Amino acid sequence: MSDQLGQSLINGFILSGKFIPETVLETLLSFAPVSDIPNLRRVRQLWKDIASRRSFWKEVFERNGLNWKANPNHVAMREDAWIVLFSAAKHKIFTKNFVRNHSGEAQFTHWEKIHDGGDKITVESPLAGISSLPANPDYASGVESAFVTWYGWSTIRQKIDLKEAGLTSEVMKAMIPFQFVCTPMVVIRFDSAAMYCLCLSLLVDNGDAMLYNISNGVHQAGEDWIQTYCTFNVLEEHMKGSSKKSVNSLHGSQRKKGKKINY
Repeated sequence: MSDQLGQSLINGFILSGKFIPETVLETLLSFAPVSDIPNLRRVRQLWKDIASRRSFWKEVFERNGLNWKANPNHVAMREDAWIVLFSAAKHKIFTKNFVRNHSGEAQFTHWEKIHDGGDKITVESPLAGISSLPANPDYASGVESAFVTWYGWSTIRQKIDLKEAGLTSEVMKAMIPFQFVCTPMVVIRFDSAAMYCLCLSLLVDNGDAMLYNISNGVHQAGEDWIQTYCTFNVLEEHMKGSSKKSVNSLHGSQRKKGKKINY
């Protein structure tokens, strides 16, 4: 009995002099703040094992009101999934919009103007000459602003620091394969056609593009809200060598009025 008690003390079964069944201990640990869970893994081997389990993280997500089903199945079933699930719980990497100030509510904060042709790119609020943004759970509701271009080519760019956003190299390696997706909404006014181009690139530390993809299209006058797409897949071979630092989102449009809103 003393040997069993000693082993329980080593493994973390005893709390305040009471023997705690492992299933109960898992539930108790799930009450810890998400940011403290990596520290729990350093206390005892058993605690580390518990904090690596799928059942533990499912309980953490449910306890914190997070959507467990948003985690890709191929990630949640892996032995090293805990670091991805930790980032998903803390940084919402599978559910948040990585693009900041996506509709120009804060003018051009977080954006860099690369080209500013025609009558120059502006932010319009409220929107004029177009219909309201349709209801869509994937996009913010109640937004009444958009980036607008006039009579010439204009380009804006936003660089997203992946480490700051919760996508460290360790997290990305543990979730391979995965996909970056950018899906802005575009609307064209009734009085002129427009061209819209979206470039998405994965940059390494020196600023070179490791991966990139470009989508573009010519849109007819009066086309109502169109969801455009630009994606690329990240595979194991892409994570070798230089560490990945940022995603570059480049948007260009021309003619009268190419508008985009809600990435």
